[in-house]
Amino acid sequence: MAGTIAELIQEGKDITIHLTDTEKDRLKACEQVIEKGFDTFLEVGRALAEIRDNRLYRATHKAFERYCREVWDLGKSKAYYQIAGSETICFLKSKTSTIVDTFAADPEQAINQNEIILPTNEAQTRPLTKLKPDDQVKAWGLVLEQLNDGKKLTSAVVKKAVKVVRGGAIKRNIDTTKQALDSTDLVSKNFLKQYNVLLEIISEEHRTDWKTTSRKEAVKYLKLMVKAVEDDN
Repeated sequence: MAGTIAELIQEGKDITIHLTDTEKDRLKACEQVIEKGFDTFLEVGRALAEIRDNRLYRATHKAFERYCREVWDLGKSKAYYQIAGSETICFLKSKTSTIVDTFAADPEQAINQNEIILPTNEAQTRPLTKLKPDDQVKAWGLVLEQLNDGKKLTSAVVKKAVKVVRGGAIKRNIDTTKQALDSTDLVSKNFLKQYNVLLEIISEEHRTDWKTTSRKEAVKYLKLMVKAVEDDN
């Protein structure tokens, strides 16, 4: 065969790829899970991940995204949210002992590992996927506190917890940046003062979900500032 399979696919040529019997069995099993319905999103996410990671789609499609769209009418973002959501649940499940420990300090809210509630649909996991793993655990701990107080598990409750955790992470990053700048004598006091003002503005915009400033425009002008500093001309 002239050229590798990857080269032929890149050129858009039609080729026949045969799966092994084991791969065919796994593809069939995964597709049966998906076909049952997207309400079982944990199993669906795992099935999609297996098809993607082992390239079980390659006998009929060149790309995983195209396979999802043409076989399941599933857009790229939705497919990856399904996968990320199932991964998040598996991660939280592996950290149940850590979550239990956070409640141990408060006897009134103490729970055991078997009582931990996990997300029940993809919408509830989506906000969590934007956090680092350790922050996901913190956010879910806040969600469980709300559930102990009588709240129902909804995506809105999860979003609120994620917002609190993200706010704390942003504040830590800004404080670290300030400390680094305070420890240097390579910038003037005027530069230090103005830089700290800018950090405070950024912190406030984060706190208010960028209601008064476009995040995209802010990044644009910050990049222009960096370019102005780096420009030797």
